[in-house]
Amino acid sequence: IDLEFVVREGQPARIRKVIVTGNSKTREYVIRRELRIQPGDLFSNAELRNSQGDLFRLGFFNDVRVDFRESDSPEEIDLVFDVEEKQTGQFMFGMAYSAETALSGFIQVAETNFRGRGQNLGLTWQFGSRRRYVDISFTEPWFLGTPTLIGFDIYSRYSNTVQDFYDTRTQGFAVRLGRPIPGTRFTRGTLRYKYNRTTLSNFDPSY
Repeated sequence: IDLEFVVREGQPARIRKVIVTGNSKTREYVIRRELRIQPGDLFSNAELRNSQGDLFRLGFFNDVRVDFRESDSPEEIDLVFDVEEKQTGQFMFGMAYSAETALSGFIQVAETNFRGRGQNLGLTWQFGSRRRYVDISFTEPWFLGTPTLIGFDIYSRYSNTVQDFYDTRTQGFAVRLGRPIPGTRFTRGTLRYKYNRTTLSNFDPSY
């Protein structure tokens, strides 16, 4: 037998609504700002896949499912992005001993979706008799509702290992500013300014 398929294309459908479900922690605007397809746009499968991929790359979700709902008009459809959130906070600690640094320990806390706003907050504290430091970092990827990244780091570090004949203390900060490069999807230009002050003290005269 011969089979013949006749396809008659209609008008491209437009997006009437974009609905977000499944998010209990992440703010809805954090999800919507990553979408490349918005209400009123003509439906585009490529932009739909790009939106789904961008949501995955945030690192906040185990799964991002897309569904379609019919509207009252055959020329319009509703899109549903159903997300499954995952744990984004981290807590680590440990203890160690070596001849160089003696007994030391560390505590590290990180949250990549701070307050559900997509912000990144980190704290690292290392303690010991020969080496101590505290690092605090914060990043806002969308400053004032624009894809402008701002961030800062504040740190204070002390070191005196067995090879050193003096104490080293370093205190400082760094600020970051970044923007996506027009015409690219995964490239960002970033400016970084760093300032620190290092003090050497308690020199051992035997050296």
